[in-house]
Amino acid sequence: MNLKFKQFREQLKSTSRFFLGLNKVMQVTLGRSESDEMRPGLHKVSKVSRTC
Repeated sequence: MNLKFKQFREQLKSTSRFFLGLNKVMQVTLGRSESDEMRPGLHKVSKVSRTC
């Protein structure tokens, strides 16, 4: 699985960013509300949490 993920990251490297971390940490990083989000609309992503 690691090799496939690396290949996928390489394909999207020039146009995308990947962030890996615990859900709560990622919510704080992206912003939990419009007032503290890093970029417009990112607070919406932090509301969606999934466990792999």
